[in-house]
Amino acid sequence: HFFYKFPHNVALFLNLDIPAALNQACFVGGIHSRLACATGKGGNILMIIGPRGDGVIAPEDQAILRGIGAWMRANGESIYGCDRSPLPVQPWGASTRKGNQLYLHVFNWPADGKLVVAGLRSNALGARLLHGGDIGIHRLNTDDTERTLPATAPDTIDTVVVLDFPAQIAANK
Repeated sequence: HFFYKFPHNVALFLNLDIPAALNQACFVGGIHSRLACATGKGGNILMIIGPRGDGVIAPEDQAILRGIGAWMRANGESIYGCDRSPLPVQPWGASTRKGNQLYLHVFNWPADGKLVVAGLRSNALGARLLHGGDIGIHRLNTDDTERTLPATAPDTIDTVVVLDFPAQIAANK
């Protein structure tokens, strides 16, 4: 079976026989983290969308799809054309990579504003929020760096931080 052979691929189903509010809560916010995690591990997401018996996609599912589309228009750079991250698993979220850029998807915003990126050996040229604002960088040791983030997350579900590197990104998994 495809999903056993490639465990970082995810199948998501819409229009199941579950309450609409639960369906939206699971997907509108949760799809972003699932998408970033799958992409960062070299995987894909397959969304299976079934219409109702009359051939119409349920309004609740349309809302989910519109929410995903809005997020992708704003953050698609961190997903489209990206592949497996060189970083190990991080407690704050997931990461994706495109060339010499690393995209940090921060799902769990640090209360103290300090984002520790474990296993990152390369020195970044700079760090910024995807939607503007430079971020300070501090090397803690050979394998770990720390970013100073704003007090509150610009996106409460998934704020994307971009790191730019001069060459291939080295990490210690």
